[in-house]
Amino acid sequence: MNCWLCIYVSFSVSCHNCFDNMHN
Repeated sequence: MNCWLCIYVSFSVSCHNCFDNMHN
């Protein structure tokens, strides 16, 4: 899932995990 799309659709723990991976 696209991280940004996740924010717009449903902000959840999965989104946080996705962003953590992006920022690492």
